[in-house]
Amino acid sequence: MLKAIATDLWVAEQPLKYFGLEVGTKMTAIRLSRNQLMVISPVQIDNETISNLNKLGEIIYIVVPNLYHHLFAAEFQRYYPQGKLWAVSGMERKRPDLQIDQIISNQIIQ
Repeated sequence: MLKAIATDLWVAEQPLKYFGLEVGTKMTAIRLSRNQLMVISPVQIDNETISNLNKLGEIIYIVVPNLYHHLFAAEFQRYYPQGKLWAVSGMERKRPDLQIDQIISNQIIQ
């Protein structure tokens, strides 16, 4: 479930076990201009999440901000193919199955 935390800013939290540890996962959704959305660190997609996001706008960016928050990126990309995938450098080697549109670096977006 998405929870509003500020104007045009939401989070969704889900339980997640990683190597046997309960670490949880959190996605952030930001509404940009013209009801366009940026989703950062996508979570496991379900009907409720899809419905909530679709009510907010159109996903145009899916962001994988580091080498750990990629678990649900492919699933999100399949459901929202219009969303451009931005990922940190190194993700192209770690997840060659992902169609990365922009590499995020410390310097500039390439």
